[in-house]
Amino acid sequence: MRVFIKERALTPSWDLVRPSVALLRKNIWPTIYLSFLPILAMTVGSVMIDERNLRASIPGIIIVLVSIIWYFLTYPGFTYMQAKAARGKVLTPMESFKKGLPRFWQLIGMSLLSSLLIFVGLLAFIVPGLILLRAFYLAPYYVVDRKLGPIEALKRSYEDSKPVTGWIWGIIGVELVFGLIAGLFGRIPVIGYLFAIILSYPYIFAPALRYSEIVHKTKIPNVER
Repeated sequence: MRVFIKERALTPSWDLVRPSVALLRKNIWPTIYLSFLPILAMTVGSVMIDERNLRASIPGIIIVLVSIIWYFLTYPGFTYMQAKAARGKVLTPMESFKKGLPRFWQLIGMSLLSSLLIFVGLLAFIVPGLILLRAFYLAPYYVVDRKLGPIEALKRSYEDSKPVTGWIWGIIGVELVFGLIAGLFGRIPVIGYLFAIILSYPYIFAPALRYSEIVHKTKIPNVER
């Protein structure tokens, strides 16, 4: 089976960096409120936790717990905003939040189910888990954009990603590169954590762009205007 098929040739994964950055600029405020701030708060809280002094760590623990709740509540809105942004629509933070929130439980259910299946697959000779990781990679967009239930979203993501397996792995590979670079900066005390978070965002819209290419047949060059 060929991984890259001529009929489904998509944008090379590294070529998605520029349009992703362009979308980040256009949608900077929704990205900050719905994704960056909760992750930043989570990081700050984690730094404040001292395993040797639990009492002094209470503020940090509270910040981490609040930021986790914040992240999960805004995650559907952020995912919805990404899916729309990939097709040229610009939403406000509140508009994105309101549109995504009704899909909260479906998205959480899908995430738990996919994580369980991938974990079981990794235990079963590793390869099945990697296949499912690729197959379910774009499933969140099916939940919030196509309004599918958890199981149906996983099925559609699995089916639609089959003809473009290599292009999905390409996205994952580039994300790993950005993650490694961010990890190097993260080793620098205090300021390094901030740089590590920031470096994870230039490619943040790439999965939504790939989803839009596959499902909505979007032409990527259009988003750079």
